[in-house]
Amino acid sequence: MNNTWIIDSSFALCFLLPDEHSKEVDDMFELYAQGERKLCSSPLLFFEVYNGLASAVRRKRIDQKKAAELMNLFHTLKIPTIECEYALSLDLAFEYSLSFYDATYVALAKANKLPLLTLDSKLKEIFSR
Repeated sequence: MNNTWIIDSSFALCFLLPDEHSKEVDDMFELYAQGERKLCSSPLLFFEVYNGLASAVRRKRIDQKKAAELMNLFHTLKIPTIECEYALSLDLAFEYSLSFYDATYVALAKANKLPLLTLDSKLKEIFSR
């Protein structure tokens, strides 16, 4: 059984943000920390996660100190990235009216025949096609 999963920013932010935790997400990151699961993503993941933390500060969900702590925590996870097929990502973005960022996660998972971990229902539906 392949134990490698592609994660998107919604999944990562659910793990990081105190008001978004879910057992499913926390369990997956625990398995990753124990070496029982492999997580990887697009190089865009870090930009999206850090932007999500900045947005959480602007919306007063967390303060700047907490954002810095969460950024450091995420950085220590050392989630590897895989270059995605940018042409496929762009095609998917056009076909399904996705942001290019979201399309890269779907393209990466499809191209590598790996499951996609996302909390975005539209991405789940597109990936399952």
